[in-house]
Amino acid sequence: MLNRFMAIAIATSLLASCGGDDDANVLASVQWRFNYGDWTDNSTDAADDMRDCTNQPPDRYAGIDETPYAEITKVRVFVEDPEGQVPNSDREYDCSMGFGSGTIDILSMVRQTYDITVEGKDSAGNVLYRHKEEGVDLSVKATHSYELRTVTSETTFFTNYSSSPTCPDGVSALRYSFFSDEAKNADDGEPSFIGTTNKPCSSGTSDTVYARGVPVDPQMGSNDKYNPTMYTIQLEALDSSGAVTYCGWDNVARAFRPGKNKNGNLTGNINVLSGACN
Repeated sequence: MLNRFMAIAIATSLLASCGGDDDANVLASVQWRFNYGDWTDNSTDAADDMRDCTNQPPDRYAGIDETPYAEITKVRVFVEDPEGQVPNSDREYDCSMGFGSGTIDILSMVRQTYDITVEGKDSAGNVLYRHKEEGVDLSVKATHSYELRTVTSETTFFTNYSSSPTCPDGVSALRYSFFSDEAKNADDGEPSFIGTTNKPCSSGTSDTVYARGVPVDPQMGSNDKYNPTMYTIQLEALDSSGAVTYCGWDNVARAFRPGKNKNGNLTGNINVLSGACN
C-alpha cells in the first residue's frame, strides 16, 4: 500500500513540474534576430546583413583605426494594451536569452490582443534595433519570432587641419556631433548624436574616423520612397585635458540611411581651424 501511495505522489510531482501554474502564467514566447541591412532600399540588389549579439559583421576589418560596432547587451520587450485597460509589461533581458532559437516568456497578463515592441540596446541604453508588431493575439500560446531592423547608420571622414592632413601636436581625440537642420540653425540647438575617437593620428597624419550608431528615422515621402535622415557634422579636436583646440563643420548636410549607408553620404573630408567653433 505504501509503495502505491509513493508512486501516486511521485507521478503528481512530475505532472506539476511539467505544467501546472508556471505554464498557465505563460501567455507567449518571444525570440529575436537582428538585421543591419537597409530596410528602405527596395532595389533588386538590396541585401540583408544579419548580426548576432556582438553586432559585428563577419568580414569586419579589425584594424587599429576602426571603431567596432556597439554590442547588443540588452533586449527590451514592451507589451502594451492598445485599449489601455491592462497594465503594460516592460522588461529587459540579456540579448543571448532570446537570440536565435532561444526564447523568453511573457507572463501573467490577461489573454487578449496586445502591441509588442522589441528593442536591442547597447550598454549605454542606446536603441540599435527595433521591431513593433501591432494587434498580436496572445489569447493562444505561441512563439513569436521577430526580426529587429537597425535604427542606426554610419559614415566615415578624414580630418584636415587648416587644409592639411598632418596632425598638429597635442591632438589627443576627436569629438564629432551630428546636428539636424533645425538644431544647427537654433541658438540652443542640441546634437542628436555625439561620438569620440581617441585614435585620430596613429601615424602622424589624419586617420579615418568611423562614426557608427548614428540614429536614423527615415520617413516615407510623397513618392512612396523613404527620405533619409539628414545631419551636419561638427568636428572638434581635443587636447589631453579635453579642451577644444580645433573646430570645423562639414560643408554640407549628409544623408543617412539605415545600416552601412551605401545609398547615403558614406565618406568625406572635414576641415577644422584653430580654436573653438563660433
